[in-house]
Amino acid sequence: MLSLLPKIIRSEAKCLKLHPFDHRNLSTLLSWIKSERELRMWAGETFPTLPNERTFRTHLNRQRVKAYQAEDQSGRFMGYAELVGRTGGDGIICRVIVDPARRGLGLGKDLVELLSEEAFRKVRFKRLLLNVFTFNTPALRCYRSLGFRPLLKRPKPRSFKGECWNLVVMQKNPSAQAA
Repeated sequence: MLSLLPKIIRSEAKCLKLHPFDHRNLSTLLSWIKSERELRMWAGETFPTLPNERTFRTHLNRQRVKAYQAEDQSGRFMGYAELVGRTGGDGIICRVIVDPARRGLGLGKDLVELLSEEAFRKVRFKRLLLNVFTFNTPALRCYRSLGFRPLLKRPKPRSFKGECWNLVVMQKNPSAQAA
């Protein structure tokens, strides 16, 4: 019976729904980031330190930031992501994160898939871009499976506590098919 549990949870993941971010979930979202390293992996250089609710609310009020949340069938908050950009231009998927207790179940893939549909159909971006660190293999695999491809650009290195983190920019066009 226990061996069926991941399959059951995975099938429920396909039933995620995308909604505008509800600020009542802010403390839960911020609780998912436990360290400065996790913050850098999730938000790059957006926040100099772990944000508090006030700092994050200020971030959400920036022009052209559209924040979304993923919910399961019962309305439980499962993930967060942002779209940044102008309608009709390039859009950027930023700050994708899934509840740490539910990682590895495909929720991130489902969230990015829903977000891509939102970006192309409703916001009408002409292409989507995202940044991902080259050592983040699960995210790279996820984005490739959804049709994102690396741009032919030089990696953008970031530094974290003496480490050099290479950053690859990936893109997806509306016609790109999942692999």
